Amino acid sequence: MDQVPKLIVGARHVDERGSLLFNNELNILNFRRMYIINNSDSQPFRGWHGHEFESKIFITLSGRIRFGAVRVKDWSAPDKSEVPQVAELKADSLDVFFVPGGYANGILSLEPGSQALVISSSTLSDSLVDDYRIESSFWKI
Repeated sequence: MDQVPKLIVGARHVDERGSLLFNNELNILNFRRMYIINNSDSQPFRGWHGHEFESKIFITLSGRIRFGAVRVKDWSAPDKSEVPQVAELKADSLDVFFVPGGYANGILSLEPGSQALVISSSTLSDSLVDDYRIESSFWKI
């Protein structure tokens, strides 16, 4: 596997007209759909959810969120000793966390009302046949 999870840093421009958040390093050419996640205040962690082929881009729209990604070599027997790669993103930047296929991901809301935009490389029908769920307490972020 040649791709690994990575933080892609965005930037902000401010002038008398207001502010503009941007991320000129993000390539969205091969992405197909998007959705928004709002974790509940009573269960602020959502995970672990993975795909062998599907890649995802995570962006924090409001609040603060910690994202984790863990390489899974065997989906039928994930390795509990793997250490998640973690990125913490705030809504006041357009930093993104890229998670390629072959990884499980988890998201932890660090503030009530936090929202994450997820952009996926797969159609919904393709995603549903490439879908793996791992117990939420399996790894910690």
